[in-house]
Amino acid sequence: MRDSILLMLVIIGLFSLLKWSFNLINGKKLTKPKTSMVLMVYNWEENLERIIRYIASLCYFDENSLCPVDVIIFDLASTDQTLNIAKKLARQYYFVKVIGDLKNSTLESLLKSCGGDIIILLDTNKLTLSEVEKSIKFYFSDIGTSPKVLKEI
Repeated sequence: MRDSILLMLVIIGLFSLLKWSFNLINGKKLTKPKTSMVLMVYNWEENLERIIRYIASLCYFDENSLCPVDVIIFDLASTDQTLNIAKKLARQYYFVKVIGDLKNSTLESLLKSCGGDIIILLDTNKLTLSEVEKSIKFYFSDIGTSPKVLKEI
C-alpha cells in the first residue's frame, strides 16, 4: 500500500510540475506553486517538533501573508508520543495537518488533505534527520522550484 501511495503522489507531482513548466514557457506569471509536504512518520517524537519549527523558520509568505506550503503529518501508527506531538503542532501552526488513523487512511484521503499543486513525500523512516532537513531546505531555495530541477530523494 505504501508503495502505491508513493507512486501515485510521484505521478501527480510530475503532472503538476509539467503543468507549471508549460505555464512558464507560455509566459504566464511565474509564482512558486502551492506545495503540500507529506511527512510519513513512525516513532519520530524526538525529531518532529524540530522539523516543523525548521519549516516555519524557512517559510516565506505570499501576498496574503500565508505560507504557501502545507505540511501533512501522516502518522504510521506510532507507539510513542509522535501523534500527540503532531496534534499539538497542528494547533500551533496553521499550515500543519495530521492524519493519524492508519486503518481509515487511504490514498484518496491523503490526497484530499493535500491542498498543493505539488506534493513532496518525505518518508522519515528511510531518511536521516539531516536528509529530511536538506530536502526541505532544497525546496525553499530558489533552485528548488526551477522546472529544470527534478531531484529524486
